[in-house]
Amino acid sequence: MSELPASDLLFLRLQEAVAGRYALERELGRGGMGIVYLARDVHLDRLVALKLLPPDLAARPDLRERFLREARTAARLSHPSIVPIHAVEEAGDLVWFVMAYIPGESLGARLRRQGALQPAEAARVLRDAAWALAHAHQQGVVHRDVKPDNILLEAGGRRALLADFGIAAPLDGEGGEGVSGTVGYLSPEQAAAERVDGRSDLYGLGVVGYVALAGRLPYLATTLAELRERQFAGTAPALASVAPHVPRALARSIDRCLAPLPAARFQNGEELAGALEELGQGPSELPAPLRVWLTRHVQQRTITTVLTAIWGIPLAMSSLFMLVADRPREVGVMTLMMATVVNLPWVAYLFTRVFHTRRVLRAGYTGQDLLLALRTSAERRREERAFEAGRPPTELGRLMRRLTLGAFAGALVSTGALLWLPSWLVPAGLVELVWVGCIGFTGFGVLFGRVFPGREIPTRDWMAELRVRFWEGPLGRALMRVAGWRLGATTVPEQVLHRPTEVALGEAAGALFKALPAAQRRDLARLPDEITRLTAQAQAMRRKLDELDDLIAQAAPTTLFDGVKPAGDGGAGALAEARALWAERLRETVTLLESLRLGLLKLHAGSAVPDTLTADLAAARELQERLGLLLEGAAEAERALAPRGTQP
Repeated sequence: MSELPASDLLFLRLQEAVAGRYALERELGRGGMGIVYLARDVHLDRLVALKLLPPDLAARPDLRERFLREARTAARLSHPSIVPIHAVEEAGDLVWFVMAYIPGESLGARLRRQGALQPAEAARVLRDAAWALAHAHQQGVVHRDVKPDNILLEAGGRRALLADFGIAAPLDGEGGEGVSGTVGYLSPEQAAAERVDGRSDLYGLGVVGYVALAGRLPYLATTLAELRERQFAGTAPALASVAPHVPRALARSIDRCLAPLPAARFQNGEELAGALEELGQGPSELPAPLRVWLTRHVQQRTITTVLTAIWGIPLAMSSLFMLVADRPREVGVMTLMMATVVNLPWVAYLFTRVFHTRRVLRAGYTGQDLLLALRTSAERRREERAFEAGRPPTELGRLMRRLTLGAFAGALVSTGALLWLPSWLVPAGLVELVWVGCIGFTGFGVLFGRVFPGREIPTRDWMAELRVRFWEGPLGRALMRVAGWRLGATTVPEQVLHRPTEVALGEAAGALFKALPAAQRRDLARLPDEITRLTAQAQAMRRKLDELDDLIAQAAPTTLFDGVKPAGDGGAGALAEARALWAERLRETVTLLESLRLGLLKLHAGSAVPDTLTADLAAARELQERLGLLLEGAAEAERALAPRGTQP
C-alpha cells in the first residue's frame, strides 16, 4: 500500500483534531500563510472555511504569532464587507481559525479568468472594499496588503468582501525594519518602510481598481527596488490614458487614490466610498419616453438624409450638366428646385422633432430632463467609441482608404478638367457618370472601413457632442419652448432621472412661479430669467470643479525617498484654493435658489407678499455679477494659458 501524500496526511490530521465539530470536505486553496479547507459545521449545519497554518510554519514563533494576529484582528471587525471569523483554535502543532465560507472566487481569480471588469462592476467592488477599509480604520487597523487576491466576490450576489488581515497592524504602529505587502500594490510610504496609515490602504485599493479596469499595474515592477525607482521617477500614467472607456468620474477617483503624497488622496474610506456610490450602481436606465426621444431622431435623420440624397444628387447632376452646356437660365431654375427639395425634408424633420418633444413634455418630463438624457447618451457613446478605438487599423483598411480618397480626388480633378473643355468635346452625361461612380465607390469604402478600419478610430463622437450643444443652444431651447407652448396639464412621470441639486431647485421654483396668479407673476416678471441664469451658472461651476479636481490630481508632486524634498507642491495648493473658491460660490448659488423656492412656497401659502422676494432678487443680481466676472476671468486665464500649455 502506497504512502499517502503529505497534503492528505495533513487533511487527516486536521480532521481528527476537529472531529465531532467540523467535517472537512475538500481543499479550497493555498497561500503564503495558510491552507484553506471547505468544511461543514456539524452543530449549526452550515458551510465554513478553515484556514490552517502548515505545521512547518507553525513551528516558527514569529509566523505563528502573525497567523494568530490575523485571526484576532479580523475577529474584532464586524462588517458586511469583511469575512467574519467564528473561532480560533490550536491543537499541538496545528493552528487554525474558522471563518465564514464565501461561495465564489477572488477578484484576482476573476481577472485572470475573464480579464478587466466593466466600469460599473469595478466601481461596486471598490466601493464595498472602501467601506470595509473604513470600518477597519475606525477600529484602529490598517490592512497593508490590499490586492485582488484578498478581495472575495460572492457568487450570485453583488457583494465584495475583504479578507486576509495576515500582516495588518495598529494604525499607531511605527514602520518596521522590513517591508510587508505585495510588490506592485505598495504605497510609496509603505515601500520606503515609513509609517503608514489608512491612506496607504486606499493607495493599494486604487492599484486594485487600476488593474481591474486597465488590466495592468500602474507601475510595472517585479522587485521592491524597481518599484521604488519607478515611484520616485514620477506619477503613474493616468487611468484614462490606458483605459479611455472608463467614465471620467471613476478614473478621477482611482487616480486620486494613486497620488504619491497621502495628503492628496482620499483621506478616509468613507470619502472614497461616497465618491463611488453612484458609479457602482451601473448606468442608470433612461425612462422609456426619453429613450424613444433619443432614438427616434436617428431613424428620422437617416430617412431625411436618404431623401436628400435621392432628390438632391440628380438635381445637382442636372445643374452641373446645364452649367457645362452653358444654359444659365436652366441652371438658376434647377438651383432653386434643388434648394427647395433639399431643405424640405429637413423642415419636416424639425417639425417631427418638435412634435416628439411635445409628447415627452406632456408625459411630465422637462427640458432639463431632455438635456440630461442627451448628456447621458453622449457619455455612453464616448465609452462605446473608446472600446471601438481599441481596434488597430488594418493594412486592407488602409489600402481601401487610400483608394477611396484617390477616387474622390480624381472625381474633383476630372470634373474641373471637363468643365474647362469645350462642350462639344465632352460626351453627354460624362460628368454625371464620373460623380455617380465616385459616390458609389466612396459609399462602399465607408462601409468597408466600418469592418476593416483604415485609421485609428477617434474616441470622441462629434455628432453626439453637437447634438448636446444644439439643444443647449438658443435654437434648441427655442424649439423646446415651441414644443411646450400652451401645453396645459402634464402627467407625473413614473420614472425620473437623477438631477443635480441646482437643476431640481430651479425646476421646482419655475413650477411654483407658473402656478402663481397672473398679478403676482407680473410683479415678479424677472424671476424666471434670474432662476434660469442661476441654474446655468451653478452647472458651469460644477463642471469647473470637475476640471479642477483633474488638475489637482495631475499637479501633485512625487514623493522623494531619503532625498531632497520637492520644491513647492506642483501648483496643487493654488489649485486647491481656486477649487475652494468655486465650491463656495456654488454653495452660495444653490442657497440662493433654495431661498427663491422657499419664498415662492410662502407666497402660495399666503404667508408672504411679492415684495418679500425683492431682496432675494437683488442678491441674485449681485451674485450673478460676481459669478459673471469669475467665469469671464477663468475663461481669459484658460485662453492665455492655452498656447503655451500647463507650466510645470
